Amino acid sequence: MRGEAFARGSLAPETAPKPLPKSAKLAAAEPGRTAMEVAITTADTLEGDGRPEPALRPRPWPKPAPLTEPVHEGARAIVPPLTVMLLLIVGLVIFYAVRHYLFTLNRLFGRQRHPYLDIDIADWPTLTVLVAAHNEEAVIAGSLTCLLHADYPADRLTIMPVNDRSCDRTREIIDDFVQRYPGRIIPFHRTGGKPGKAAALKDASAAVASDIIVVFDADYLHR
Repeated sequence: MRGEAFARGSLAPETAPKPLPKSAKLAAAEPGRTAMEVAITTADTLEGDGRPEPALRPRPWPKPAPLTEPVHEGARAIVPPLTVMLLLIVGLVIFYAVRHYLFTLNRLFGRQRHPYLDIDIADWPTLTVLVAAHNEEAVIAGSLTCLLHADYPADRLTIMPVNDRSCDRTREIIDDFVQRYPGRIIPFHRTGGKPGKAAALKDASAAVASDIIVVFDADYLHR
């Protein structure tokens, strides 16, 4: 911007300024003060350079193009299998949920079967305990005593000590228990045949007719 200013007072100005198109005049209200007139150029005094005046409002930004990428054929081909797998998973979850709800309702309100009877009144199977013994005079008495105190119906339990050609007091101790507990202990004294524990148990098993056979060693103490 270009402008000129001049002051008028009681003294004559040295040079006469050029008048300006528009001016602002400031005058003192009190007398005796020098009146001053200041001319300020405004936008009207600007020399035009041929350019169009800028718009007061900014130009609107163009809307960006949507960020869409072309869908490949491979991506389109995998959508149906994934959809089928998702439907199968949802179907399985719903099936198991309904199944468990039905089981719960049947348990709460349906008639229940009792395939397993109470162990106190059940028909216990017959049980025979084979006790392999070869020169076991030091431990055979303790093993037979523990088996006699087993928590099993006495009328369904048979204890059969298998004396395999013992040379010590094993046979004597077994016969003593047989006399004290008649019907509870049935001895099997083996004096010949193939030697060994397996052969002795095989021969003893042939004389057993119970439902279940259990094998213990003579040094095993049943708790």
